[in-house]
Amino acid sequence: MARSLCAVALTVCTLVGSAPSTAALEAPSFRPLEYIISCEGCHKADGSGQPGFVPEFRNHISSYLNLPGGREYLVSVPGVAQSTLSDREVADVMNWMLEAYDPEGLPEGFEPYTSSEVGALRKSPLSDAASQRSRVLARIVADPEEAVISDIRASSASSDRLAGAAAGPRGSVEQPDSFAICAACHPVSADGANGMGPNLRGVVGRKSGINPGFGYSRSMQSAAVVWTESVLDTFIESPRKVISNTTMTYMGEPDAQRRAEMINYLKSLQ
Repeated sequence: MARSLCAVALTVCTLVGSAPSTAALEAPSFRPLEYIISCEGCHKADGSGQPGFVPEFRNHISSYLNLPGGREYLVSVPGVAQSTLSDREVADVMNWMLEAYDPEGLPEGFEPYTSSEVGALRKSPLSDAASQRSRVLARIVADPEEAVISDIRASSASSDRLAGAAAGPRGSVEQPDSFAICAACHPVSADGANGMGPNLRGVVGRKSGINPGFGYSRSMQSAAVVWTESVLDTFIESPRKVISNTTMTYMGEPDAQRRAEMINYLKSLQ
């Protein structure tokens, strides 16, 4: 969501060494229009993702509801909290995903998300979802479903390794926490490899839509924007101020200091 759940990619990782059943690989007979439009750009109809970039929903997503802080975490991750969907739509889609893709993992007496709950949680999107995930896992209490906890711990370790791979070699400036949401989709590795988004190494001063090997949207290809520091500042604040019909899911960073940190970091990667 935002308009998809891509930005959650390195924060809710796929289960490690867990193969879903044949039935779980089938797409539900009904999928909400909001899921089809807002989520299926990255997630598949059957709830599967792309290892390392797009999170797995099947037989996994409800597991977080069994952990202290997990319920709040699922709505506070940037991809959900910054979604263009309304609070009611987010609540409805989240409830549907939990029941459609991981019904066995739902805790006893599960109470569906409400629009008011979602509205309160998404007011403060996580700036460092990976750290929050670690705090959630650190508060694990005795749980009879030890297999579930083991899987989540394994997923966390895998996600940490993937996050490091996505970030790649750092420049002379330490990567700021504000860049975490960018790193979920954009690698900065020296080899120029792309992820869900194009590699951002060398982006300052570069023309838009030209990174080799990345499938840009038509709007980005035709924008002819040069990513100067001032243009980047405006784009990071609100992407649609620069490219009105961009398909990028990021909703923007209102804090000028955090934007400056992100741009300064990108400059160090030239």
